[in-house]
Amino acid sequence: MKKSHLVHLFWALVAVAAFAIGSNKSPSKNNEESANAEKQDALGSSLPNRSDRPNSNRSGKARSITKNRQGTGAEEGKFAKLSESEIRQIGIDLKATKTPLERRELFSQILANLTPENAKLMREQIIHLDSNSSEFRDFHYQWGAIAGEEAVVNGAETPERDMATTLAGWAASNPDAALTYFNGLEPDAQNGSGMKWGAVYGLIAADPNLAVRFTMDRQQAGDKEASRLMDLVTRQVIKSGNPVEAANWATALPSGEMQDTAIRRVAEEYAEDDPVAALDWANTLPQGNGKNRAMRESFSEWARENPQAAADRLGS
Repeated sequence: MKKSHLVHLFWALVAVAAFAIGSNKSPSKNNEESANAEKQDALGSSLPNRSDRPNSNRSGKARSITKNRQGTGAEEGKFAKLSESEIRQIGIDLKATKTPLERRELFSQILANLTPENAKLMREQIIHLDSNSSEFRDFHYQWGAIAGEEAVVNGAETPERDMATTLAGWAASNPDAALTYFNGLEPDAQNGSGMKWGAVYGLIAADPNLAVRFTMDRQQAGDKEASRLMDLVTRQVIKSGNPVEAANWATALPSGEMQDTAIRRVAEEYAEDDPVAALDWANTLPQGNGKNRAMRESFSEWARENPQAAADRLGS
């Protein structure tokens, strides 16, 4: 597998997880399948999955296509270009699979062999999946990452909700081009189909500073959801580091509503981790709504953990 495919696949997993939080969509049946897969992995030594058993014909079929298509010598370990019939066979096997492990293996083949040229045919093989499933989102994120505008525009012609995820993949791999495309859309298009959310998810993966700039631009354009976009950026910054790093990041942001939003979110997380340190940090902030919220969150958490110490601090 090419290095670029590994990078995009890694960011696909990150962005999909974030996308599920921001869009507030209900969990699909694939969440249950993932949970079942984890249970089967844990029981693997005592009760092997059907795809692991020596007599499993389905398991052999699931691995046969890409295994037999591997090259030799300098090409060893890389996947050769799949024919149309081979791609369709993967789709047939994917629909027929009965276990999560087989399903995961087949879907991995699709992502590993996805190209701008075969993407539409590959999409036909996963169209039966729930559009809210992780596989469906991973596919379109990867397609956006390798094909850019072509992949996003294709989403405008399909009934499924895939444009935002495709734009996220594009923004993660080529943020400048994706932003140019987004900024060229009509206001209704920017606010519809989750496009601005797809843009910010991808920008977070590419560079959180670009995501911050995007949210500020949205605020200046009168977007009433700009604060929610900024809250999402802040959540991801916190996840990627620790509360101290996130606090330093929020403090360095330009003053204003977007900084206040970031400070409020950081304060909540920081206070849960270390309310005393969070309170000390809050005291260094400039006067404003952000500082007031940070002080309140930090002190309230400290009072719950150590009422006497908090009372002593208040009386000092």
